Amino acid sequence: MGMFRNRFRYDLGAAIVGGGACALFAVAVRLFSASPYYVWQMMSAVCNLPPLWLSSVLWLAVKFLIGAVLGCILSGGIGGAARSCVRYRAGIYLVLSLTAALMWYPLLFGARALVFSLLLMAAACVLAILCGLFLWREDGVLALVSFIVAVWYVAVFLIQLNVVFCI
Repeated sequence: MGMFRNRFRYDLGAAIVGGGACALFAVAVRLFSASPYYVWQMMSAVCNLPPLWLSSVLWLAVKFLIGAVLGCILSGGIGGAARSCVRYRAGIYLVLSLTAALMWYPLLFGARALVFSLLLMAAACVLAILCGLFLWREDGVLALVSFIVAVWYVAVFLIQLNVVFCI
């Protein structure tokens, strides 16, 4: 039994709590923002967008992943005290990325501010990449998750850019 005790170096509980908290926060942003259905339907008719249900599921999954990485960072899952500066910087970039991505939602669907929401998505992507770069030497798995989040943000950015030029 002792052989399996240190098999995983991540605090699974912290990852689940962090992921769940970020996912719940994202759902709260969604509930207190304007509904995406009208805007999505209007843009989809012209620009051939992916189904809203798929985008919503992926959006929520990405928020869970961000929270899981934050939970691992906050639990100290990527090293001891010597690595606290790296964890702090990576965590700050990830929180800023999450903030920009959550602000994107009400700006796009509520205010219909296409340009500002596009800039926020670009910022979220750059910040997720910076987080991944800080984590890369310390923890490749968490860095990879941060890069996956950045890829999602790039996809959202490109879809929205398509919409801007399509309308």
